[in-house]
Amino acid sequence: DGTRTAADTLAAGFAITNAGYYPFRLVYFQATGPANLELFSNDYTGARTLVNDTSSSLRAYRSANNTQPYVQWAYPYRAGTYSLAEGIPVYFTLVDGTPAVQQGTIQMKLNNTIVTPTVTSTNGTNIVVSYLPTAFQQPTNTTASVQLVWADASGHYNTNAFSFLFYGSETLAPLWSLAPGSRPYLTNDFSGVALEAGMAYNPVTTHLVVASLVNATTLRGFYILDSLTGSDLGQLAQTNSSGVNVFSPMASGVNYPGYSIGIADDGAIYAASRQTTTSLKYAIYRWASETSAVSVAYGPTTVGTLPFGYDFSVRGAGAKTQMIVGQGTTPAGGSYALLFSTANGSAFSFSAFGPIAGNSDYYGGIAFGSNGTFYAGGFPSTTLEYVNYSNKTSLASYPLAPQTGLAFGPLGVDLANGRAIILGTSTTSGAGHSVNLFELGALAGGANSPTNTFYTGSTNANPGGCGSVAFTPNGSYAFVLDSQNGISTYGLNLKSATVPLLAAASHIQTGPGSNYTIRYSGGEAVNYVLWKSLTANAAMSTWTAIATNSGSVSSSNFVVTPSGAQTFYRVSSRGY
Repeated sequence: DGTRTAADTLAAGFAITNAGYYPFRLVYFQATGPANLELFSNDYTGARTLVNDTSSSLRAYRSANNTQPYVQWAYPYRAGTYSLAEGIPVYFTLVDGTPAVQQGTIQMKLNNTIVTPTVTSTNGTNIVVSYLPTAFQQPTNTTASVQLVWADASGHYNTNAFSFLFYGSETLAPLWSLAPGSRPYLTNDFSGVALEAGMAYNPVTTHLVVASLVNATTLRGFYILDSLTGSDLGQLAQTNSSGVNVFSPMASGVNYPGYSIGIADDGAIYAASRQTTTSLKYAIYRWASETSAVSVAYGPTTVGTLPFGYDFSVRGAGAKTQMIVGQGTTPAGGSYALLFSTANGSAFSFSAFGPIAGNSDYYGGIAFGSNGTFYAGGFPSTTLEYVNYSNKTSLASYPLAPQTGLAFGPLGVDLANGRAIILGTSTTSGAGHSVNLFELGALAGGANSPTNTFYTGSTNANPGGCGSVAFTPNGSYAFVLDSQNGISTYGLNLKSATVPLLAAASHIQTGPGSNYTIRYSGGEAVNYVLWKSLTANAAMSTWTAIATNSGSVSSSNFVVTPSGAQTFYRVSSRGY
């Protein structure tokens, strides 16, 4: 009795000669300081085993004859907050017991409105109650509430409820991100000397390719990432078919090798340098695939007297591949751009068009529009230019309204859904950078504010306003590279396509036993992937892909064989 440091208190030994239940009383007092408590057995060999240890038969409880039904899982769930993107159902998993759940009593409410959920018995024990709340989605983010009411056979009613953030149909739903400095090729040195400015999405492999520079003359490498998780998958070759490294900028007069990245519809990858002065040369490099050697698609040669290559955009495939490159500064009389084309799919030449009268240069970012048009903006930018390069005319100049302390720079355009994402950066540290969603059809002559803005939380200086914005072909994912500030990824609601962000009810848990079937329906014949994790709310970068379907059907089954460990499963589209 009284205070002391942590120590064991051993009682006198005893022997149990008859099986049965024996009462023990443990009395514990707490005074001050840290505390700990264990109840263990100490056998004749001196081995100690905690009471209720799974390796021991010594239990502090007796087995129940009856089990009560309960809610095993509720979705959406995120560490620290609840959120739900478009295309994902709200659902509960009930575990049956004795007395059993009376399925006829199950009722769900969304925002105090009674809805009709789908009730499915999955394995004789689990009951999944799910509802897709599309009817409650608004253009902007809203706070939604869900309530589940159910009764068991004894007549006892249970109510489970929570609130969650429901992402709007015209908003950015944050997914995975990579912080600056989290990978060797994602810099955070603030100086702008070592940087990563180029990134593109490969529609053939569904990977991302990121270019990283050590300094203005030296390439660090081209890195391949899994676009769904951000996991590293490898690097592009820096040697040609003869084994020669083609990235020798000092010898060839090429600075910023691989500053920009673009990927054609056939999966061919293009990297371009940056020509800042007439003493330097411009070059475009090409990989036929992620595993092929690199070749020179254009140059190296000096292109005119104006800076080019701060950004470029690629479209088409094979002999129909096109690249558009913006000019770095605005000369008297208007702006210029270059259109690269090819006759054989591997060697390129360009035609220049300009001067084009407008309010901005094409320094910050550039992206193809429909037919013979493109969108472009400078840095620091206050205007998004919409240009017809066929007749060298400016179709429109849209004034933009960046957040205080920020300027708009790199941009990407999703023509399928009529959207643009423009990165807001700062040349000095301390300002939070922003990812801004604009609706192209809503842009007008007055100051245009973003439809939705997401602050990345990173505040490193981006001296040149460098970076990239890439969309998946159907616009359901967007990837944003902010030089010195890492990579962020977002999900978006689709206007013109039907593949949801996740194509099945996420997180289905199970234990050892017979095979378990996970059904999904995606609405489009694309590849779907089954993922697993031992932790429900783990970052997607830690989930493991275990199966992929053929991509020929829009709905099917995945069959898994449960292990002894509780496992969580998720199905996602890889045709995004």
